[in-house]
Amino acid sequence: TYSYVRSWLGVPLVARGRILGMLSLDHRDRHFYTKQHSRMALAFANQVAITIENARLFEEEQDRRRVAEGLRDMLSVVNANVPLRETLHYIVTQAMRVLDADAGILFRFDEDAGKIVAEAMAGIPEWLQALPPLPLLDSAANRASLRREPAAVPDLEADTATESHLLEGLNPEERNWLEGLAHAFGAYISAPIVVQEDVYGDITLYYDEPRAFGEEEVSLALAFAEQASMVVENAHLRIQAAESAAHEERTRLARELHDAVTQTLFSAS
Repeated sequence: TYSYVRSWLGVPLVARGRILGMLSLDHRDRHFYTKQHSRMALAFANQVAITIENARLFEEEQDRRRVAEGLRDMLSVVNANVPLRETLHYIVTQAMRVLDADAGILFRFDEDAGKIVAEAMAGIPEWLQALPPLPLLDSAANRASLRREPAAVPDLEADTATESHLLEGLNPEERNWLEGLAHAFGAYISAPIVVQEDVYGDITLYYDEPRAFGEEEVSLALAFAEQASMVVENAHLRIQAAESAAHEERTRLARELHDAVTQTLFSAS
């Protein structure tokens, strides 16, 4: 490919003191490049570096705006009187959009029964949507959630192979679903949902290909988990308020009935 090259010139792309890359030039003649060529190439390289840096800053600004809009829209839903499952599904879809995930599931842990249940999901292939209640396996990710910590798995297939012993003893439906999930996606990140000091479950975001996760992605996943915590807690409070109101109404009716019967008996006597 490069057998024709007789002269080569490389100029660094530098922006704000950081090396972004290199502008590489080659020519078929020997001793072709001069100091003048170097100065001209450096001028072009500076323009390229500025363009790359501006594009990066623009993308970061767009990302920040997208995150802000996602969190703002989610707050309006969190504070609305919307059914719990509908709100949780909205949180999953917003988390997917902000973190560029391909799918997401919000799991609820039933520690007494030793099961995890999908409360909301989005982007999951149709053949994986019939999710049965799964055993609460002693996996690294589940242990992290129970410790109230996030977990990032950059290579889901490799992780499944490492923890394959956990699949022993599962029924065929459970095993097929977990193995199918590992084949369908390449990586995931999860964050615990904590409600009143108890671990309710976690939100897990899946990616088609293996990938590394940075601190910002972990922080965003935790932010969405906190929003889910607020939603669940608000739902519980609304139920308690409704039950309290119903109890007070029953008490009032009983008191009025008692007073009415007492008055009637007094009048009759």
